[in-house]
Amino acid sequence: MKYSGKANSYRMWNPRHAVDEIELLLEKYGVINIKIADEMFVLNRNHVLGVCGEIIGRGDLGDKLNIWCYARVDTIKDDAMLEEMRRAGIKWVALGIESASEFVRDGVDKADYGLEDIYRACEKLRAHSINLIANFIVGLPDDTVETMRETMQMAYTIMPEFLNLYACQTYPGSLLWDQTPQDQRSYDWRTYAHHGYECVPARTRTLSSAEVLKFRDDAFEKFYRSSSYQSHVLTKFGPRAVVEVQEMARVPLKRKLLGD
Repeated sequence: MKYSGKANSYRMWNPRHAVDEIELLLEKYGVINIKIADEMFVLNRNHVLGVCGEIIGRGDLGDKLNIWCYARVDTIKDDAMLEEMRRAGIKWVALGIESASEFVRDGVDKADYGLEDIYRACEKLRAHSINLIANFIVGLPDDTVETMRETMQMAYTIMPEFLNLYACQTYPGSLLWDQTPQDQRSYDWRTYAHHGYECVPARTRTLSSAEVLKFRDDAFEKFYRSSSYQSHVLTKFGPRAVVEVQEMARVPLKRKLLGD
């Protein structure tokens, strides 16, 4: 049978059904830490309010949960929605900031928000007692060492509660894949594992895959080992969290591309 649906469409769960499953995880299995994997979750305000309203309507359910979700920078504007999210137990939001450089973001169609929007979104989350997970990418097509350093400087400025730092990958089927020369495409899935030994990120116009990967790994370790980040974690979460961070940063990743 020939598929006739839209490839870029998706169906959202009914809020009641979604919260039934959340409540089951909590009450039957003791699960309190929940990730909402939908990267477009905060995009649809009505759906967000529907899920949050369902949680809030079930007594103290939201107080027991520690939920995190994804959001675009340009969706963190609505104070009423953020208040409902926090009441529903959403205590972490991962923002797709990507790069501090507007020129670099424009090269991958991410220039619909500026630096002021990024800083404002971070401030709004904190104003509602929601922890910030900052997602950054280095090695985008127009990235240079200078623009990647700008991105890391932004990370230190906003000082998120957690930092995800990725080296850009040209996944098959993506726009970047279509723009990548045939001889630079990888058909080995091991090369797409961000933290894997065989990881090979995309090249930029001026940097090799090895240079991008080395920058990423060095910057990641430096951030988590920094006194500024560890002091922030100590203030927010206490000494046990600092020990966890130190243990994570203590073990460097081994990379075939870098000769490890």
